[in-house]
Amino acid sequence: MTFKTAEMPRLTATFCISLPPEMALEIETACRNEHRTRSELVREALRAYLREAEFRAYQAKVARMPEAMPAVDLVRRGRQRRKPR
Repeated sequence: MTFKTAEMPRLTATFCISLPPEMALEIETACRNEHRTRSELVREALRAYLREAEFRAYQAKVARMPEAMPAVDLVRRGRQRRKPR
């Protein structure tokens, strides 16, 4: 009796990239020193880059916003608008 197993769908995408030889050597050295695969190292580097890019985009968005009033001014204005009892 033989069983056919269904092939699992691939959960990752594969990329082919070009690197300068010096950078490739640095990656290989880091992999050896940290006992990690190239994929692990590059995934971690891309995650860090993407988080940083997201943070820079957020900072740029905040920088384009009108300057918020300090909380003290809001409190003062609230007090001025209240009617005395």
